[in-house]
Amino acid sequence: MKKNWLILLASLFLTACGAASIIPKGEIADAKPKVGDAVVAKWSSGSFYEGKIDKIDGTKMTVAWLDNSNPVVVDAIDVYPVPKTGAKPDAKVGDIVLAKSGGGNYWDGAEVTAIEGDVYKVKFVTATTVVNVPAEKIIKISSANIADFKEKAGTTGFLAEAQKARPTIPDSYTPKKGDKVLAEWSTNSWYPGTVDNISGSNIYIAWGGNFQPSAVKEDKIIPMPTAASKEMPAENQYLLIKTDSALYWQYAQTVSIKGAKVEAKLPTNQTKTVKAGEFVLLN
Repeated sequence: MKKNWLILLASLFLTACGAASIIPKGEIADAKPKVGDAVVAKWSSGSFYEGKIDKIDGTKMTVAWLDNSNPVVVDAIDVYPVPKTGAKPDAKVGDIVLAKSGGGNYWDGAEVTAIEGDVYKVKFVTATTVVNVPAEKIIKISSANIADFKEKAGTTGFLAEAQKARPTIPDSYTPKKGDKVLAEWSTNSWYPGTVDNISGSNIYIAWGGNFQPSAVKEDKIIPMPTAASKEMPAENQYLLIKTDSALYWQYAQTVSIKGAKVEAKLPTNQTKTVKAGEFVLLN
């Protein structure tokens, strides 16, 4: 009888140890997800929102979002339970995690910069400010999601530097109706268009696609570059370059100049080769 009791106790101990290894620190609920569970799930690359599990099919979960957007099928590895009240993540300083600051349903990637009791200081990958969030608003994430956020952080930093520079408007240039131009449609977003009308200080630009003409100030309009341009960038100089879609121009940085061709690095770390007429120098 004692032998049986010892076997039973040993079995219970091993079972408990095994269970503890799969239940997140601070969680006491069943770790196995089920329909109806409140979760934080990946809606698109680098974007996580709160929702509820609507359906489970093997390694896929259909998530119904709290903002009533259409449900999306998400890989199970990109779905995390909403932390319970009082939960504390197994995260340390330097870790990239999901964090929530303020209201709403959005969780963003952030780096833990300090831990003071149940308060985590984090720096979001899309910002430079450090904010305090409670432990229960922190989620430890997979290595793949960490890599996505590190890439997003690199893109944010690249754009922050590139957007400090501006294209130079030729001194002699005054926009005229019918001119092909490159204009700042919204802050740091440059699109090609045609001067459609001029009314006082407002210059109306007809954009490509199905967009309606809109007013742009003269200091945000430059003549469309042409293949006849001889001005080449310096190494590491920031540029605006034509995209494959031709609907907008994106920020880039000069990597090398080979004759009439410029190799430029994009925010994603990929490179693209452009020639005169396909780039604008930023200073």
